[in-house]
Amino acid sequence: MTREAEPLGGGKGEMVLRPLEEGDVLLVALWLNRDPLRKWFGDPEDWLSEIREREGRFSFLRHFVALLGEDPVGFCQYYRCADADEEVYRSFPREGTYSVDYGLGDAACLGKGLGRELVRCLSERVLSLPDARRIVVAPDRENEASRRTLLRCGFVLDEERGVFVKERD
Repeated sequence: MTREAEPLGGGKGEMVLRPLEEGDVLLVALWLNRDPLRKWFGDPEDWLSEIREREGRFSFLRHFVALLGEDPVGFCQYYRCADADEEVYRSFPREGTYSVDYGLGDAACLGKGLGRELVRCLSERVLSLPDARRIVVAPDRENEASRRTLLRCGFVLDEERGVFVKERD
């Protein structure tokens, strides 16, 4: 059960992250093409090409579907920052630094604590990796919901770098 007083999602069960399967790609495409994800993720084709090439050029990305009970409610991914070589993360140590992306697929899921549960599950998974020391995330500055979620999940805003950081305990 989650750490909420009541089960999330109307008692449908615990949130789990399942590795993305080929059969999930159409659902993720649907989510990426409508709000709330379209607003924050930009061009869906950029994300979908990474998913389609997840066993090739983008094999360093680990994609998941978030399930509440048996119902898919969102998707997420994590990766070693050294593999992605994104400028925003270059000021962090190459070893042990990961980043995540996450989103709920349906606007009906918003405001129910599911985003927080998704980030919590994903953070636990990443920080359980033997080499993981920290997670750094750079949400859009206007995405207040995501920024609040990160803070509620134990991330700290590094104002100098403009990213949220969660260190392994």
